[in-house]
Amino acid sequence: MEFLTIPEELEGVAIATVSDIQSAGYVVKIEDSSLMGVPYLPTLSATRGGTTLHLFVESSIPSPGKMREFRAYCAAQGTDTRYAVVLPADSHPTAAQMTHAQEVGIGLYVGDSGNGLHELIPATDLTLPLNLPDLSRYSNSVRSQLGSTWETCRRGHPMEGFDDACIVLEGLARNYVIRHRRKRQLKFLNPRGSERLVTDAAIRRMTMGQLAGLFSQIHKPNHSDTQLRNVLKALNPDRVRVAHKRRDGRSRGALRKNMHRHFWSIAEGVEAALK
Repeated sequence: MEFLTIPEELEGVAIATVSDIQSAGYVVKIEDSSLMGVPYLPTLSATRGGTTLHLFVESSIPSPGKMREFRAYCAAQGTDTRYAVVLPADSHPTAAQMTHAQEVGIGLYVGDSGNGLHELIPATDLTLPLNLPDLSRYSNSVRSQLGSTWETCRRGHPMEGFDDACIVLEGLARNYVIRHRRKRQLKFLNPRGSERLVTDAAIRRMTMGQLAGLFSQIHKPNHSDTQLRNVLKALNPDRVRVAHKRRDGRSRGALRKNMHRHFWSIAEGVEAALK
């Protein structure tokens, strides 16, 4: 294994990094000169599924300007692209440096030839900055339901965060129907106009698509009923994608396109489902 862009004393760190990320399922290229437009050539470029991870093996944290420039390059790409710095085990990044890396989504790892790679800060998808709704304007109940999901997104895992948020909303929507069916004596009408009888057990087994259909059959729906129907119906195609097709390139593209607005709809849906 030959490296041209790093000093000899860092080659052991680089080799350990290659071994570790290959074992995690990545295909690794060393100093890939075929990359177009990069401001600095990464030591390693690794791909797995639809994700590309560029790693720079460095003796110390790069300057803010260098990190900012390569981060901007990653953000301009069309698919999930991540940037990480790998330091030797005897390096000591400051708290301020680590905080900055975490705030801007740059991964930070420590590695050596004996102990492999240790993650300090995960690398995040720099092409997908999410503008999440501010939960502080919602009730404590909404914040308690969605707080951990928002943290998952901010740690750079929006697909997982979206999946979690959908699960939360589905559960609350089921409880809402069961609660209001008793409280308001809800009736459900099938397309022929006759009453549809549905049990609590059946409601608890419903998928998001089935729930959206049930909300559409509520006789004389109120505002919250209509709001939940619309949110569930809009979310369902991407709920199916993230649950069953997230490794498919076309599905990932659709999810990336729609995810920003979905989180706003989910927050409103959760608020309605808690009424």
